[in-house]
Amino acid sequence: MNFITLTKDQIEREQEDLTEGIESFIKAFNCLPTAKCTTEILNKFTDATDKFVINRLNGLKTINEREKAITKNDNGHYNYSSAKEYTESFTVDNKYKAIFSKLTGPMVRSYSMHLYKLFTVMLMRKSLLKFYSKNISDADPSLFNAKYTLDKAADTLRSLDDKSWDVNIIEPKNAPYVSIDENSISSYYWMYKAHLKPTWGTDVYDKGIALQDIAGKRVMVLDAEQIPYTGPLGGNSKLYLIKVGYSLIPIDGSCNFWGKNYTLEEKEDIAKTTAHNKDLYLMTTELTDGTTMSATGKDDEWAERTLKSRLKRAMLKTMKIL
Repeated sequence: MNFITLTKDQIEREQEDLTEGIESFIKAFNCLPTAKCTTEILNKFTDATDKFVINRLNGLKTINEREKAITKNDNGHYNYSSAKEYTESFTVDNKYKAIFSKLTGPMVRSYSMHLYKLFTVMLMRKSLLKFYSKNISDADPSLFNAKYTLDKAADTLRSLDDKSWDVNIIEPKNAPYVSIDENSISSYYWMYKAHLKPTWGTDVYDKGIALQDIAGKRVMVLDAEQIPYTGPLGGNSKLYLIKVGYSLIPIDGSCNFWGKNYTLEEKEDIAKTTAHNKDLYLMTTELTDGTTMSATGKDDEWAERTLKSRLKRAMLKTMKIL
């Protein structure tokens, strides 16, 4: 199961890489007489880094903070930042430095310390992945759904309009909506909020229907419930009952607070009228080129009729009749 960043397969692959790296390191420097001695020392190190990681990560407040400390960077390389940071604190204690010297034998102190930290970083990273696998991958999926929704909703809202937007996660039983951020009313450039269920990312965004155009106005789909459809547009078409939200400021100047002595309460009342919520029907159909065409309406017949009209117009354009 995929959550925010790492899948179990990715964790296993990286753990295998680390195991190979640690084994190669030991083979290159090992001065111990038997494999049993090597295993015993390696187990001591592993137990120590496991305990160190547990103490550090349990000190973080949320599971998302713990996840962030372990996951990959955007460029796809393994994120060793936490492993290196934790290693700096771990290696302050000389207890394991002496044990490490048994693996490598005597060498120049500065070189030995460098190798010690390199070796410990690999073990620390492996302990971090072990924690992720046991305590994060199997955690409550709703936590990850909410984080996924926050990220994807933020991306979507940047393409919605030129207003400032924020995202708020609501209880799954509550209905999504958009509102004005009352704390921003004192500023002319007030902020809007999209209040979404934690599963919006999979319920709406992953279906490719997060943004829709209604009479030239771009709106955000806040929720979508798929309805069975057996109409003439066929199996490639889907019908949804949706909730949309958007901002719409009148062009008559009624929201212009500059130079007018409105009270804060009056400003709040005016600003709230610019946050709009609406229930609509949405119909989508997949075209032969893999793209999707959609249309909304006050009822399912309206949405279907509008989509038919758009499909016809697109066909006529393809035939160069329009």
